[in-house]
Amino acid sequence: MWSERLKSHWLPVGVFVAFIAFVAGLAYGLPGSDGTDDTRTVEAVEPTPVPTVGMFDIAIPDDVATVTVEVIRDPAAQSAPPSQAYVEFLGSPWGTAIYLDSIDKVIHLPSDARVTGYVTSISCVPGTYCPPTTLTVLERGSAKIRIDSNDNIVTQWASPKDLQAFQFLIDALK
Repeated sequence: MWSERLKSHWLPVGVFVAFIAFVAGLAYGLPGSDGTDDTRTVEAVEPTPVPTVGMFDIAIPDDVATVTVEVIRDPAAQSAPPSQAYVEFLGSPWGTAIYLDSIDKVIHLPSDARVTGYVTSISCVPGTYCPPTTLTVLERGSAKIRIDSNDNIVTQWASPKDLQAFQFLIDALK
């Protein structure tokens, strides 16, 4: 069982994510890890005669000596529980279903179709910020298509024959 997990393509991804989380924890620390609480005191400053541009520039009136800012966190605020479709997707054997986040729907693939992997793709204008997107690669016989993280079929790498083999998926995305 462990040898199967070690051979899994998810192991390097998990190790990478754990490493990034560890480095971020070292770099930024955790709130309160330096022995202080989350209460901050801001000293009053003289307003500048010339307005400055900045996200955190605040003009404090002259009659205020000290302003106390308290950071309040709502411990009851949790992310929404996963949808029924996503839970159904997680319960499916790997490669036999895909979850379409944009329409909150799970598509169970026909027996001759399967997910063969995930590919990270970057495509943008040079010199601009370009976040990578993950493409889900599906195969059905000799046909192959890719679906981006926004649940769009990437048609530039698919022939009409490939698209015809995945007509059930095109219909589900309409």
